[in-house]
Amino acid sequence: MEFWGTLQKSLGGGAVPADSDAYVNKFFDNTAVEESWAIDEWTAKLKQFVAAQLADGRRVALVTCGSATVPLSGDSVMDAVSFGDRGAASAEHFLRAGYAVIFLHRHGSLAPFSRHFQLYIRDNRFLSMLRVDDTDNSLHVDPPNDDRHAQDLSTILTEAKDTSARLVHVSFTSVQQYLFYLRMAASVIDSAASRGLILLSASVLDYYVPSSIPSILPSIPSTPSTAASPPPPPSNTTKKESSSSLTLNLVRIPNLIAKIRRNYAPKACLVTLKSVADKGRLQRAAFRDIERWGVDVVVADSPMLPNELALISPQEEFVASPHLDEDCRHVELEVVCAAMLVEIHRAWSTRRQILKQGKALLLLTAKFSMMKENDTLNEDAMGNKNVPFKRGIRIYTERRHRPPSTSPPLVQTPSELPLPPTSNSTSASSSTTTSSSPMYELDAIFQTKSHCARAHVWKRVADHDDSIKEVMIAFSPAGTPETIRNLWGDLWNGWDEGEIADFKEQIGHVTLSSALYGLAHGVTATVG
Repeated sequence: MEFWGTLQKSLGGGAVPADSDAYVNKFFDNTAVEESWAIDEWTAKLKQFVAAQLADGRRVALVTCGSATVPLSGDSVMDAVSFGDRGAASAEHFLRAGYAVIFLHRHGSLAPFSRHFQLYIRDNRFLSMLRVDDTDNSLHVDPPNDDRHAQDLSTILTEAKDTSARLVHVSFTSVQQYLFYLRMAASVIDSAASRGLILLSASVLDYYVPSSIPSILPSIPSTPSTAASPPPPPSNTTKKESSSSLTLNLVRIPNLIAKIRRNYAPKACLVTLKSVADKGRLQRAAFRDIERWGVDVVVADSPMLPNELALISPQEEFVASPHLDEDCRHVELEVVCAAMLVEIHRAWSTRRQILKQGKALLLLTAKFSMMKENDTLNEDAMGNKNVPFKRGIRIYTERRHRPPSTSPPLVQTPSELPLPPTSNSTSASSSTTTSSSPMYELDAIFQTKSHCARAHVWKRVADHDDSIKEVMIAFSPAGTPETIRNLWGDLWNGWDEGEIADFKEQIGHVTLSSALYGLAHGVTATVG
């Protein structure tokens, strides 16, 4: 077998990178889309699914699972052997954690919840659990004699039923079908923004046969309206080679990770898998992927560490290993890893929200960061002009936001100030209104003992989402965490004792430890 095409170019150093826009776009432009893939139907269904789940306040995960085949010639295919254990276990835990899940998997691979029955099938115990009633030919399931196993199966069946409305199965066979589905699903996940999580755990080979060469393994029909069925008999087969040798044109499979990060779902939390032979190179290999593609988390494994997984992000690193739960039951390594990913995603999305709101508030407060109490602000959130800068004043974090045309009286106490306008409110300049811009109220102004630095404490005003309770601290002068510490000590030590008591009385339940991340990214942070 002779390998040429891109493989030959790669050896010669002249290949186009497989993750480049030009290479990826050429693949999609030159690859024929089979009608059985039903791309348009799936796109519409997934958009509707994600929109409904987001409306219910859920996070949404896209999990890829199993291996994609590479059709060759005759009845031959290349396949990266993968049963989909990690992807199925992860998707199952995401469902338990309240996520909605798009499960993009190889036809016939393991799936959430049903994967547990594979144990009984492999051990030839599954048929012994089934019983046919002779009176009416009805089918009954007799659980194993072990009470614990019986309870586990009952729990699995209950969870599968309870989460079925939050799970969509999308199956593939060939690598071409997988890549088209991945692009489609990732683009749909983009609407979830930071509430979206993409876990790429499918196994894909490095090379494939271009679609210009006749495909001998038609993809499984997988439409939203019909269940996946076994592949039909091949309609087009390649001509058998007369000689004992076989020549194939193999080219590199495009890598979509960079496109997902930059174009398809740039705001989603992106997680990839990495297998490294040498355990000493785990961290280096993971950071290489983080720097090259901008992924948020790399789940790395090594055959030298069979019972461990390393979860590596730009900020931190964790090690997952199997353990016993409180009932002394074995918790799978994949489940432990998925549980960590849930917590990492929550922290990651919180940081993204911190940076988004913190940067907006920092930009807005920059123009009056040196203002002292009772200085004059040209306009507040309600449109009042020349307002005294003091406790109770309210602002929007986006300059484009315009208050309603009917402004309230200039002098108001904080309790009398109205809530932010709803999305149905009108404004004096409707084209520039940003109804989603959060409103903040100045809660306190603090100074260092030497009066050389000032801190403004802002509380977010509750709107339609009463669960959002945030406190922002804007420092003046702004600077790096080091300069802030030089001015304020450990934050508490920079204030007078009376100011500390006053501050703790107002937001005593809030800790300042979480401010450190925000300080490193613009010196404005959400606390608590």
